[in-house]
Amino acid sequence: MQHPPELTEEEWVDYRQCQAEEHTVLAQVVDREAQLENGLIDSHYEYDFSWDIDPASEQTWPSRLEVLAEEFRRSKSELTLLDEAGHVPEHPLGQALLDQARHAQGLAATAQRAVSALLAAPGLPAGLTTAVLVPLSAAAAHAAAAVQHFAAATAIAAGSHGRLAEHLQWRIVLHHADGRRELGQAAETSLTAATEFTGRAELRRQLPPQPVPAPLPPTHPVTATSAAPKHR
Repeated sequence: MQHPPELTEEEWVDYRQCQAEEHTVLAQVVDREAQLENGLIDSHYEYDFSWDIDPASEQTWPSRLEVLAEEFRRSKSELTLLDEAGHVPEHPLGQALLDQARHAQGLAATAQRAVSALLAAPGLPAGLTTAVLVPLSAAAAHAAAAVQHFAAATAIAAGSHGRLAEHLQWRIVLHHADGRRELGQAAETSLTAATEFTGRAELRRQLPPQPVPAPLPPTHPVTATSAAPKHR
């Protein structure tokens, strides 16, 4: 790729670094989906992005925080309860809700590992670490709250025998809605954390660019509730 004349040398270096970061993150996402498809891992949260392996790789932070935000956003959309008519399904919900709680717990664990990696990362300016830590720790807290709500919904469903009474259905709906709301807030705060790196391209240029891995063959997406009936 040739250097576009409208970009300065620094802008061109920054652009190429951002492209390398994006390819790295996308390759990991594709790798995770391939592992799910082939049965090497059972759920999204069992896949560790490379910040868990090398927290000092600062140049990957913005893209990976954006990926984390997208995971929260996608999960809020896919972890559904009500059927097409807007009703709580009549068949047993315990296992499906438990799977959703497990998925939310995986996201919460990923966010908490990101907080730990940020605190352990050497070479970051103290002001930047603090600025990122505030929204990132908030994202982890929102994710943990989502787990609590999904778990509460699961407990109500599991504790009932036969058809759910109407007041129990409402409690499940409210807990489930609160859990999805918390996932949405976790997505927003993760994006806020990522934007703290905006305008700090000089930090990335202090480190050598990473090689861009060859993309893996595309796979069919696997959702957190693929093994259970889908609810909304």
